[in-house]
Amino acid sequence: MISSNGLTRQTILAVCRRCILSRNIVTTTYVLGSSIFFDRNILDRHTPQKSPSTVARDLVKLGDNFADHISLVLEKDRSLASACQSRQFDQPILEPALIHYIGRPVVIVIDGFDEGHNLQTLEVLRDKVPKLPRNFRVVLTSRPLDDIVTILAEKGHVQQMSLDIHGDKNERVISLYIRNRLHYISSQKRLPADWPGAQRTNDFITRAEGLFVWVSTVSEYLRTVTHPDKKLSTLLYRNLSGMPAEAKMDVLYEDILNSCDWSDEDFVQDYYLLMGTILAVKTPLSSSALQSLHRNNPALDVCEGLRPLSSLLTGLFRKDQPIQILHLSFRDFLTCQARISPDHKHFHIDEQMHNERLAFLCLCVLNDDLTSHTPGTGYLSIDVEGIPSFDNSDVSEVLWYASRFWAEHIITIEQPVSENLLDSLREFLDSKLTLWMELLVTQYPFQTLSKVRIWIQVGATNLCEN
Repeated sequence: MISSNGLTRQTILAVCRRCILSRNIVTTTYVLGSSIFFDRNILDRHTPQKSPSTVARDLVKLGDNFADHISLVLEKDRSLASACQSRQFDQPILEPALIHYIGRPVVIVIDGFDEGHNLQTLEVLRDKVPKLPRNFRVVLTSRPLDDIVTILAEKGHVQQMSLDIHGDKNERVISLYIRNRLHYISSQKRLPADWPGAQRTNDFITRAEGLFVWVSTVSEYLRTVTHPDKKLSTLLYRNLSGMPAEAKMDVLYEDILNSCDWSDEDFVQDYYLLMGTILAVKTPLSSSALQSLHRNNPALDVCEGLRPLSSLLTGLFRKDQPIQILHLSFRDFLTCQARISPDHKHFHIDEQMHNERLAFLCLCVLNDDLTSHTPGTGYLSIDVEGIPSFDNSDVSEVLWYASRFWAEHIITIEQPVSENLLDSLREFLDSKLTLWMELLVTQYPFQTLSKVRIWIQVGATNLCEN
């Protein structure tokens, strides 16, 4: 187990080698059996329920015997895919691992564990993992949360490593990265080749204090601003010495956001609309999908609206790439710190408000775009066997998103709700429900409307009582 907010691939490989060598397994090669990373920003990646099934699916590549065994297990009991994590681990993972010998070390990597674990996951790691053959290793990266440390840290099969951001190795990597980024920025901005000079370069390295995300965010900011030389000096020579990492990032976010033009009403409107959407979506969307989602606002230009914030986002200027915030600390700043700080209140994003708006927008997309001509629909009304197959790309990204997540958005809305939302919901249930079920079952067969039904019943009850 490694205490970290995330690792580079090189670091993970180095840790894998150390884990293997620490148990005296004499080999020069190993196989990556599976890799999972949790992400609090993405619905599919912040719950652990399907993690053992994901590992089992990845392990089929270990050999034909392994693959045949797992396939047979799943054919005999199809409920395993939705069973508790303990059952998912025992039959498709532990059982074949004990029966079919793998001649090389097998490494399973779980990154960002603190963003997607629960008690069941911890119990599997504590009680089940030690039963695996000795050539299996699980590399887990996580912040040292209390429940993780309490349940795992003192167990004999767990080796804990803490990555020292102030260590010599990390300082060398930070120094190399800073020099590389400054050189890139100087070439892009047509600044002198030795910009910003030895003194400020060394000050940049010192001020970083081993905090990679701070360096990365500052670098992206300098790359996008008009006067990088002036901005660099402003950022470097604030009094940040000894400040905790979270507070240091908050100061940086404040500086970057304050550099935007808050007197521009168009910018302010786009900021709340688009940043609210980016934080509230259940899985990141590309700029083209965000544009289509906001089709009722033809004046909106997603890329231009987010351009002043580009140093805090990834994927902004590639229409096929999802737009995400650069780091979770930025989400916390916008949703929590900005809410309680009088100086930052104008930065605050209310996720719940945008969640209701997204429920409405998703229903609008379904009512507009979901028709009998949509690939994957219409087969229930004709005499055909089975579910048709088609290319996922034949269905737009925004329609897939609306199909998958409209219910997730709507069930968290507190009653009462707007008439516009209710009208869109009635239209969907009256005319699009069968088409939606046909499309969704082709790729996501386990989703149901049970929670929506409860939400409607609760709303109806409250309406009668009032």
